[in-house]
Amino acid sequence: GNSATVSVETEAVQDLEVITGTFNAEYGNAMSGIVNAVTRNGEEQFHASLSSSISTYFTTNNFEDEEDIFLGLKPFGYTGKKEDQFNLNTNYDNKLMLTGPILGDRIGFFINYREQVTAGHLNGIRRFNIWDLSDYAASDSIEWQDIHTGDSSFVSMSSSKHTSLMTKISFKPNPKIRSSIMFNRNVDEWQGYSHFNKYNPDGVNKNNSNTDFIAFQLNHMLSNSFFYDLK
Repeated sequence: GNSATVSVETEAVQDLEVITGTFNAEYGNAMSGIVNAVTRNGEEQFHASLSSSISTYFTTNNFEDEEDIFLGLKPFGYTGKKEDQFNLNTNYDNKLMLTGPILGDRIGFFINYREQVTAGHLNGIRRFNIWDLSDYAASDSIEWQDIHTGDSSFVSMSSSKHTSLMTKISFKPNPKIRSSIMFNRNVDEWQGYSHFNKYNPDGVNKNNSNTDFIAFQLNHMLSNSFFYDLK
């Protein structure tokens, strides 16, 4: 019931083909539809692109208001307190793309990198650390234990981080042979908000997912009407 997925960024896609009927043998036993994404090859000239974006959340109901709906939520995470992180609820999306020749039009490279950080808009307060212990089992309240060693700082509780890297080297030794080697890595970290851990935010489970994908392809044109692929 599990599957490994590879994320391909928009900047790395050269062609996108949707096939809804009669499939070639190369697609195996597909029955309904095929979405075929063709990744970019190295170009004969150098090209580069760089982009970065930043976003945050705005609300009139924050920790300073009486309603106290969104704890610690301020534009770009700024709350006016030294102990609070400036980027507490700030989201980032950075992209880098490089492509060009290695050996004329015979060998080229393509590199695409993306880092996406989502902080979310739901925060907790670190009043308790995960090693703190509270015990109210005794009938006498004098014997109760209530240990809280947290620093009472705000902590983002619905955050995620996605990193993807794709590198590809393309070979074209002659007009009838084309080949490529591609490496794709996806690293994801995320956690969901838990109201139960609102005052112990470090106790929320964190999820991690790593995917490495290596692909090799060789296309050989034997004639105008016959070719074969090795993948």
